[in-house]
Amino acid sequence: MTGTIITKKGMILIAKLLASNQELVFTRAAVGTGSAPQGWDPAGMTGLNQYKMNGKISSCHSEGEEATVVFQINSTDVESGFVITEAGLFAEDPDEGEILYAYLDLTDDPQYVYAKNSVVQKFAEIEFKTIVGAIENITVITSPDALVTKEVFEKEIDTLSNPEFDDSGTTAGITGFPAFLQKVKSKMNIFEFYRNFKAGMQYVLHTGQIVNNCTSESENLPLAAAQGKVLWDRQTQLISDLGNGTFKFITLYDENVINNPVQTIKNQWPIISDGTYVANITHGSKYCAILYRIDNGENGAAIIFGYPLRNVKYMHINEGVWESEKTLVTNSDLATTTIDITNKLASQHIDSSTYESYSILVKSGNVVTLMVSAQVKDLTGLDTILPVGAIPTSHRTKIAFTFSVHGRGQAQWLSAMNYPVSLRVMEDGSVTLATGTDHGNVVFINATCTYVV
Repeated sequence: MTGTIITKKGMILIAKLLASNQELVFTRAAVGTGSAPQGWDPAGMTGLNQYKMNGKISSCHSEGEEATVVFQINSTDVESGFVITEAGLFAEDPDEGEILYAYLDLTDDPQYVYAKNSVVQKFAEIEFKTIVGAIENITVITSPDALVTKEVFEKEIDTLSNPEFDDSGTTAGITGFPAFLQKVKSKMNIFEFYRNFKAGMQYVLHTGQIVNNCTSESENLPLAAAQGKVLWDRQTQLISDLGNGTFKFITLYDENVINNPVQTIKNQWPIISDGTYVANITHGSKYCAILYRIDNGENGAAIIFGYPLRNVKYMHINEGVWESEKTLVTNSDLATTTIDITNKLASQHIDSSTYESYSILVKSGNVVTLMVSAQVKDLTGLDTILPVGAIPTSHRTKIAFTFSVHGRGQAQWLSAMNYPVSLRVMEDGSVTLATGTDHGNVVFINATCTYVV
């Protein structure tokens, strides 16, 4: 077996980070003298079989959904020589801490590392090519004393000799000038400084970026001091207006409406005059609203809040027609949760004797990611692998949908036949697997999909 294998914990981490829009952090790389146990899927590894030592990460770059991490092993830190037969790339999980993200089996291409006092010195450079999905931000904890290759050295020297100061550059981890300064304070080489400098310079204030009006919609441009004075004066006037009754305080009551502030406002709207109001809404529970009415009530808006409401509501009228009210989202609505429904997998079609199957749900707000990885058996062409109710009500799709997944035959990972199969996620919380005429050939399935609930 050759090639980098992403672990199950690595796949779960990708789903978590995509759902919560967080960055992927590679913490270290290491080598060992062991290998994956006979018959054991490398994707199930949680650490090296026989750890020997950490390597020195020298570089990382990503392209599309793949990242390449390069790390080094040399004889300087080796007391006794050994043969490298396995390597691992570790990453930071926000819930579990450091995990084994990817595993590389080197038994077909072992590397011998001599001891530091040997006449022969050994320098090995190992490259991980691994999947990172659609994650945009990737951070790697590099070693400041990693060696640089001749090719990289000449390339960086050329960059140093001909630096380009482009303030439109981007670098992971730099989201403002203070973040750039923090990077400068940490240990870094001069080549990294030039790359980061491009990203940091875009946050430096330019005269032409100063806004001297109240009409700009830009979120990143600074306000001129003179315009700040105008806003301060208007705030002072607003406070004065409040004291003089510019804002009117009223009570809205409708004996035919109980605990429905939206309908109460609609019913009472025609009998109040144009203006801005702070309204107390009674009958049943109490609510408060800020009302803005103009054009003899043809146009206006209202913001409603109160202890019976979970979230703040917004409603507005346009040319005499009320549009549907909207519920404003809060931070708690976007919390990320993970549910393991592996025990719901249908046992009559799941073979757990030689392969550790799993099914995970990750939810952030109203976005759900479903992951299924399993060894299947006794398929008929259309089979239920998650029964009705397996997916909780809070995580179910509103409309059934079908998506293509990866089906594999019985063989080594790289030589196995792949078959086009599909999963259908139903409104009742069940999932069916369609293999068609290939039902006798499909042995493994791996699937990930994201949908809105």
